[in-house]
Amino acid sequence: MTRLIFLLLTGLTAGLHSFYAQATVFGVNTVTEYEAFLSPAQELGEANNSQAQGYGRLSFADDLSNAKLEIFLKNVDMNQVTAFHIHCGSPNVLGPIVTNLADFGAFTDTFVDGHFSATITNSNIVFVTMPPPTPPIGQSFTLPLPEGCPNDYGQLGQVYTVAGLAWLAEKGLLYFNLHTAEHAFYGEIRGQLYPLTQYKATPTAENVTYGTDSYNEYTANLSPEQELGEASGSVASGTGTLRFKQDMSSAQVELTIRDFDTSQITAIHLHCGTPNVLGPYIIHFGDVASKFVDGKLSVTLTNDDIVFVKQAPPPPDLAASFTLPLPEGCPNDYGQVGQVYTIAGLEALARKNALYFNVHSVENAFYGEIRGVLKAPLPRVDRASYENAQLTVPAIDVLDSDGKTATYKADLIRTDSMSWLFELKTIEEVK
Repeated sequence: MTRLIFLLLTGLTAGLHSFYAQATVFGVNTVTEYEAFLSPAQELGEANNSQAQGYGRLSFADDLSNAKLEIFLKNVDMNQVTAFHIHCGSPNVLGPIVTNLADFGAFTDTFVDGHFSATITNSNIVFVTMPPPTPPIGQSFTLPLPEGCPNDYGQLGQVYTVAGLAWLAEKGLLYFNLHTAEHAFYGEIRGQLYPLTQYKATPTAENVTYGTDSYNEYTANLSPEQELGEASGSVASGTGTLRFKQDMSSAQVELTIRDFDTSQITAIHLHCGTPNVLGPYIIHFGDVASKFVDGKLSVTLTNDDIVFVKQAPPPPDLAASFTLPLPEGCPNDYGQVGQVYTIAGLEALARKNALYFNVHSVENAFYGEIRGVLKAPLPRVDRASYENAQLTVPAIDVLDSDGKTATYKADLIRTDSMSWLFELKTIEEVK
């Protein structure tokens, strides 16, 4: 089998491209890419009805000597732009600046027809040698914005290399923020950087998209066995899907419940927490009995649906058992102060497998009747098939001549019935 895989890979590689020179070996021409879809919905401050959109791509050379930056903006008057930064922090965190894009020149000059391109090196990383003084108590936040990103994992010191920038990107802790005259402090549009999960061509004005018609999808299988208490012997089951628009302006919920009388449902929530944790809820679907159609609930979520607790509930009476109401409001990731209150923050929790559906019923009111953790779909497992001396490979990832991963399917013909040698017959890239 090992020999077969080796011959298969050899045949595919020979049929595609010859490997190219030392630059690849030393990580100069190979890259790791991250992308962001910028939207007003990801901003934390004053609600704005901006029509601005943005897309950003950050590509790190594997030797971490530099990072290539491509940004596209739509419906933005560059004369109104006051600042454009890369910040560090998860969604729902107002993080400090790590790269100031104004360093490359005036935005009215560096943006041409909404497009900006630059190469970031160590010299472009913001490093604060002396932090700004603490503002007087009672004074509201004002410019300048905080600068200098701390090292990860609570280590002392600041990030001041492209390698440190890549480390933050890998953890989902970088975001773009565009500030304008009208939205100078929090910003007009913002977008979290995440790894590309599949090959995409280099963005151009002709092919760039802004995440309004593409989605990140998470699914859950609900069962009584995932509940932490009230073992009920329930036979109910369910499936749930949470589809986030990539610009994080909204999310679509589809929840189907089987073998259960939906009139007995008292509440359905999205909670934050890993399995075996009784987490607070972040989405409350309200009076769900009237919303079910043929056992299916379909709801569109926006920032307005996120449960945000302005005042924590009083501690429970230690002598009393747990009772309703359930805890509310989800904390930010990575132990950062504050709560999640945007769709972007909700999706960040889903990326960590830290969101779950819980269906509460008359009989199982507190812990719930069925529960299921949301997860991103696992990578597809494609198996080659062999018939009539032809080996068909449904999908295989290879490096193309640009050092990027592309997916191909191929047919190979066995050249000798006495050996496992194949000749490439057809090959086609899977878009």
